[in-house]
Amino acid sequence: MTRQKEYLNEKNYRKGSAALTILGIVVMLAAAALAGFGITRLLAAKNMVIPAMTSSGWFEARQQQSSMYFTGGACCMFGAFIFFLGISIVASAHRRSILAWKMQQVMPLAGEAAEKIQPVAAELGRKTMDTMAPAFGHLAEEVSKGINSGRSSSGETFSGPKKYCRHCGKPIEDDSAFCAYCGKEL
Repeated sequence: MTRQKEYLNEKNYRKGSAALTILGIVVMLAAAALAGFGITRLLAAKNMVIPAMTSSGWFEARQQQSSMYFTGGACCMFGAFIFFLGISIVASAHRRSILAWKMQQVMPLAGEAAEKIQPVAAELGRKTMDTMAPAFGHLAEEVSKGINSGRSSSGETFSGPKKYCRHCGKPIEDDSAFCAYCGKEL
């Protein structure tokens, strides 16, 4: 519990955020240096003078050039990956402020959408209730009364699953052969 309070402390949050920002910047600088080294290797390989194919040393020069292309390209790609890793570290350090900014952008839109949707949803709910009420009105009445009071309309407390009449939907005793309300055989 105290560890959680330490994390939520604003001072500790700011310290952690500053440390992550510095770490992210250091990682990005190292990545830029690695990518710069890769670019210099690529340029050196491109500008390398290769002797004629018939002269001695041609194979070794081509091999060296290929090696320089490979290491240069690998350094550039790895540097780019590490650079984006640094960006994600800095972004995670500032996630609270980024989320606050996003919320400032989104909340007015969400409020407008809610204002537009609410009347439509209310009308849809009314139409659904008007359509369903004749079929399930007595059940809905029983459920709403039971939810509000914890008892059925007959005063019984709800205590587990009950059996209901398949004809009128009223609750019946588990061992009944006929419904006490409509009189039909079960």
